[in-house]
Amino acid sequence: MPFRGDMALVGAMAHRVADLAAVPDRALGRIGFNLRAELEHEFAEGVDPYDRPWEPLAPSTEARGRHAPPLTDTGFMRGTVETEQVERGVMLSIPHPALPHQDGWSGPQGRGPARPLVPTDGPSERWRDAVAEAVSVEMAAAMGAK
Repeated sequence: MPFRGDMALVGAMAHRVADLAAVPDRALGRIGFNLRAELEHEFAEGVDPYDRPWEPLAPSTEARGRHAPPLTDTGFMRGTVETEQVERGVMLSIPHPALPHQDGWSGPQGRGPARPLVPTDGPSERWRDAVAEAVSVEMAAAMGAK
């Protein structure tokens, strides 16, 4: 069956469909960036992903010169948390010494409360919004929205 119509329009539609197919991969980089911003917010405000305040510093910790919010005086822990785009996803890396704070810790210095960095009770609204915003931006770009 012969086709009659504007071949340029068909080509533009094919390009748009191909662009839509690339949205998930392009969104991953933006998702990683947005989740990193959420982690920065948590450290700056001393809150978990649900905006619940972290357990305050113990008086003995404050006596050693540490200041609120917890986990922020040196910036070391904040610097250990990373997001990275990997094939078909975003990897969040929380190595030691930040990882034990997710659920609480115990060791030679005593015990410490949980100060979660990642959602523990399902996706938080803030983290859901960070992912949705990334996908929306890339989808709008693929659809040609300005």
